[in-house]
Amino acid sequence: MADTERTSHLPRRTLLSYATAYLGYGMLDLPLTVMLNFFYADVVKLAPYLLKRGVIIGNLWDAVTDPTMGHISDRTRSATGRRRPYLLAVAVPLGLAFFMMWTPVAPNHLFANFVIAHMAVFTMLTVFLVPYNSLAAELSPDYDERTRIQGYRESAHIVGLLVGAFFVLFVGGFASKRTGYSVVGAIYGAVMTISVLVTFFGVREDPAFQRRPQAGGWKGIKLVVSNRHFVWLLATFVFANIGNLIPSNMVPFALKYWIKVDEKNFFFLLVAYLVVAVCAIPLWLRLSSRIGKKWSYFVALIWSTISLAAIFFARPESLIPIVILFGIAGAAYGAMWILSFSILADIIDYDELKSGERREGIYFGIWTFMQKVTVAAASAVMLQVLASVGYVPDQEQSAQTILGMRVLMAWVPAAMYLIAALILLRFPFTREVHHEIQQALRQKRAAANSD
Repeated sequence: MADTERTSHLPRRTLLSYATAYLGYGMLDLPLTVMLNFFYADVVKLAPYLLKRGVIIGNLWDAVTDPTMGHISDRTRSATGRRRPYLLAVAVPLGLAFFMMWTPVAPNHLFANFVIAHMAVFTMLTVFLVPYNSLAAELSPDYDERTRIQGYRESAHIVGLLVGAFFVLFVGGFASKRTGYSVVGAIYGAVMTISVLVTFFGVREDPAFQRRPQAGGWKGIKLVVSNRHFVWLLATFVFANIGNLIPSNMVPFALKYWIKVDEKNFFFLLVAYLVVAVCAIPLWLRLSSRIGKKWSYFVALIWSTISLAAIFFARPESLIPIVILFGIAGAAYGAMWILSFSILADIIDYDELKSGERREGIYFGIWTFMQKVTVAAASAVMLQVLASVGYVPDQEQSAQTILGMRVLMAWVPAAMYLIAALILLRFPFTREVHHEIQQALRQKRAAANSD
């Protein structure tokens, strides 16, 4: 059983080393979330309904790979730990897969090209994200220190997203957009490889977590989904992340056809959103230490509900009001990721108390799968609505199409955030509950050592 009494702050060097890989991931995350559908629909000109089918196929594949990766990671034993070997193994393939995502090589088979590239990227992301996220839960057992770990990680992620925003500007510097996407994709993929290697060499695992769990496969998954605290938190996250992803997918479409701003202004809007997000992180950490993670998360969800709903009333070419609205919405962005992942690490302690085992891999495998489900769901909803309201690639859009874009950009995500907040409202897992769990774990450990 892991040492639950180790509550001192981790060295800043360890926190920065751990966070570096997520900086690289942020650079990939923004283009994949914001630009991918736009690239294939508006530049490559793959029909939206085929894009939707490709995403669904990839999501079905993820249903197998994510929990499987969690199971494998939990049961790995090596000189470098049970999480770090996969960071080393995936560093180069992930960078290459990202490059290929933006470099269609089969112009006569665009759908097959998209499906293969999509599956390759998200499989490599599984091999990276599941062990990487699991490692965070093992770095410290302390309630507030875990939030600090996630604060560093999410700060790096948002900085990566800021660098990812340059993706749009860099692509615009090429005469051929297809060439631009390919070259910039190669550069960003290479940086991702380097960032993962920095984390691999800069972080060490606690040997206490290397004990092989007894329950694996479907039995381990059943034990995880029977944890009511986990299911409750996951339901909150699913709705919140759909609320985050639908406008993220809609941004390039809405700004081009509704707000009617060029690529440079698109860049500044993203920067405003992300700069406010990273500046707000210390405030969320402070709020969490005062009122707890649950209520801080609730405040962030309500903030997102109101700020997203207000975007509906933006007017074409009204750049300054749009920048202000994006900045207000961005203030709550980091809180969703920091607090949900920190609470999840605490919930895994509850599982250890009940089972005597550490199953971070399966927990984060299921979590990562559901994270990708929300990506697919948001893309499917957006693409289906765009098709139904008459979207035509690279053409002036009708009033009906613009109205559909406004609803998708504002009111639909606001509704998702509100549902998430209402689910979280009765979530029973608080600081006091976690304190009781830690006390019980210490007693259990002391009893095991005395036998």
